[in-house]
Order: sequence, then C-alpha cells, then structure tokens
Amino acid sequence: MINPVLHWLRKRCGSIPEQIKTVEDYHKRLGGAESPMLEDLRRFCFVYDTTFDDRPHRQQQNEGRREVYIHMVNMMNMDPKAIRPKPIEEEKDERDLYGEQKPTDVRGAR
Repeated sequence: MINPVLHWLRKRCGSIPEQIKTVEDYHKRLGGAESPMLEDLRRFCFVYDTTFDDRPHRQQQNEGRREVYIHMVNMMNMDPKAIRPKPIEEEKDERDLYGEQKPTDVRGAR
C-alpha cells in the first residue's frame, strides 16, 4: 500500500524534484518538533483538545484544523529520500538466458 503522503505528493507535484522540494520546504519553514510556531499550531488545531462542539458547522471546522495539522506533521516526517522511486526488478525468464529465440533440442531432431 502506498504512503498517503507520498500519494498526495505525486498527485500535487508532477516531478520527483518538485516533490522533494515541497518536503524540504516543510522541513525548512516549520522547523523542528519543538518550534514555537508548531506549538502555536498544535493549540490552534485542537491537538490537545477535543474538536467537539454543539454546533455541527463549528465541529467540522475544528476537525478541518486538526486535519491540516496532521498533514503538516506527516510532511515534516517524510524523508525526501523516500520519494525517489525504487527500481523495478524484473523476473528473469528464458529470453534473458538465450535472447529472443529459445534453443531447439538437437537430441530429438531428425
């Protein structure tokens, strides 16, 4: 199963260099886990509190704030090296050993 953050990056950013730049920007702009800005966002995005509210529209807004915070944390936890696709290794078959033509069995030929 593909990482949801990686899936989002691939949809949002076409090229691999653009995906890497996006992740690096999150790292650079938001700082580490102890940054004051991130702490402020934790409080604003209901990380420490419930998102419940008697008014449904307000609760939905609170959930949206929390979702944004989770997305930012996921982006900061993403390793830019993980974005590079892994090479696909093909299984070898007879064509790899003999080229495109399969050898004929000369013992049974007359």
